[in-house]
Amino acid sequence: MSRTLDDENQQTSNDLGLARAQLARMMRQGRSFSGRERNCVYLNTGGPRFADVSAVSGLDFPDDARAVGVVDWDQDGDQDLWISNRNAPRLRFLRNDSKKTGRYLALRLVGNGTTTNRDAIGARVEVVAPELSSLKLVDTLRAGEGFLGQSSKWIHFGLGTISAIDRVVVKWPGGEAEDFTGLSVDGRYELVQGQGRGTVVKARPDGASLSPSEISLPNPRAQSRIPLVNLLPMPNIGFQDFQGLDRVIRFGTGRPVLVNLWASWCVPCVRELSELAIRNGELKENGLQVVALSVDGLGDRRASPKSAAAMTARLNLPFDAGLASSGLLQTLQLYHDHLLLMTKPLPVPTSFLVDGSGRLSVIYKGAVAVDQVLADLAHSAGSRADREQRAACLPGSLLPDDGVKRMAEVGDEMVFFQLAESFRANGMMDWAGVLFAELLSKEPRPALAALCQHRLATTLAARNELETAVRHFERAIEIDETMGEAHHDLGMLLGMMDRTEEAVGHFEAAIAIDPARPSVHYNLGNLFIKKERFEEAASAYRQSLEIKPNQPDCVTNLAYALVQLEKVDDAIRVFRTGIELRPRNEDLRTNLAGLFIQQERMEEALKEVNAVLEFHPNSRAATELKKHLESGAASGKN
Repeated sequence: MSRTLDDENQQTSNDLGLARAQLARMMRQGRSFSGRERNCVYLNTGGPRFADVSAVSGLDFPDDARAVGVVDWDQDGDQDLWISNRNAPRLRFLRNDSKKTGRYLALRLVGNGTTTNRDAIGARVEVVAPELSSLKLVDTLRAGEGFLGQSSKWIHFGLGTISAIDRVVVKWPGGEAEDFTGLSVDGRYELVQGQGRGTVVKARPDGASLSPSEISLPNPRAQSRIPLVNLLPMPNIGFQDFQGLDRVIRFGTGRPVLVNLWASWCVPCVRELSELAIRNGELKENGLQVVALSVDGLGDRRASPKSAAAMTARLNLPFDAGLASSGLLQTLQLYHDHLLLMTKPLPVPTSFLVDGSGRLSVIYKGAVAVDQVLADLAHSAGSRADREQRAACLPGSLLPDDGVKRMAEVGDEMVFFQLAESFRANGMMDWAGVLFAELLSKEPRPALAALCQHRLATTLAARNELETAVRHFERAIEIDETMGEAHHDLGMLLGMMDRTEEAVGHFEAAIAIDPARPSVHYNLGNLFIKKERFEEAASAYRQSLEIKPNQPDCVTNLAYALVQLEKVDDAIRVFRTGIELRPRNEDLRTNLAGLFIQQERMEEALKEVNAVLEFHPNSRAATELKKHLESGAASGKN
């Protein structure tokens, strides 16, 4: 079979999806779109070409710039720039101090609010002047310019040597054209639809006192304190102490816990542990439990668990200490990555402060002072708004807006959901189920509630809690009956439980929702095979292969169903079609060879076996089949 346009479109879509996923991973690792490429500035030379004046413009910063806003900020008749960047500095103001050699005209448009929007977005403005001759000065008022940018709604015309203006013609978005007169060069005017004359807009009375400054970026710090606004529950985590005993850190007992990651080769770690040990009495008085876990031996060759044990003995630590496991580090890394949207490996030392209710409260990257930890014991208290105020990098006030509040809640829900999804994807089903269940208790919006019900059902099914899983699948479908994934997965589960007709109903519902999903047809076919309903199985497999022809397992299963229906020639044709698409596929050729053997068509069987061995010389299945064929041939000769 040849590739169709739909196949190519699907491949393009898949490639774009992979590219977006890779870009997202890179950005979460702190990478940049354009690295240290400098900004570029091009000068219109009045002909067909532009001149690169980046170096002399003063704008060629290596800022990884994203958006630019153009505005006469100081109201001196030339355009200034605001530029936002992805990295520091996040915002630059660039004042235009070039020598003025020409005139200008600045216009602010106001629509009538009926035929034209009040902002006059879409209006086309033309300046008519005797000195322009056949040239035209035209601009359009837009509601957005470039990537992530919105410039001033003032329309600015550079007039050069023009000394007088005849009129300005505005074609309003409603279709009406209007002439405005009484305008002079080097002026700022408001043009109100229907008035025909411009109104002078005076400069701000206080002027704009702006002084240039050098951007000085803060030096990188070895410490970072990250107080959390969205408090997430922490699972109990196990570790091994230096006597070889398995221990468990239990959270949510009413007592806060500081989990400290350290290494024996890390000098700041040793200083931090020493301070924690010296002031352990104060920590205990405040109800804080410290657990110091070494990462020695986990990927870093500078030290081993023996080094960590010796360091612990030398420091005579008065609190729990032991060795972190790779699973524990994975858990802590997942929390870090989802809360901070960064996937950089945790440094040492790093500490996690968990409050008495078992929720992660503060993350410390780098050494932390005991006084800071003691001050942070109260961070979890109060409302989300209280924590947001305390966690803010700069002083300020929160917007008292329900929409802003709901957006924050939605953000919290998504972090919660994505963290649970990560635990599920990493096979940590128990804790994933706990997180999905807690998120459901918060009554998230319906779309997310349906997803949570579905994901909770999958974790319960993985733990063999089948009846409970069925109820949650059904609840997901009650919330969103168009959720094809839930219908499909419930069909799979019901099939495992021998509730065949119910399973078939859900597979058919999934197909009705998304008939182009090949796996649903395929799995429905598998259910029919299990129940020896071969005619229905063959129909389901054929539909799956129509959508996605290149499925070796589906080809084999369809051929099996056809053989059971005594349609051997059809089965052979199905194998042949599959082999055309995948000529090197070992399973397709060996299964076809086996079918030929059943039909006593030994020469054709041997041909397929030899083809397999040509592509896969070490194929055990093909080797055994060849021995069988050769021994049979020898027996026939005897």
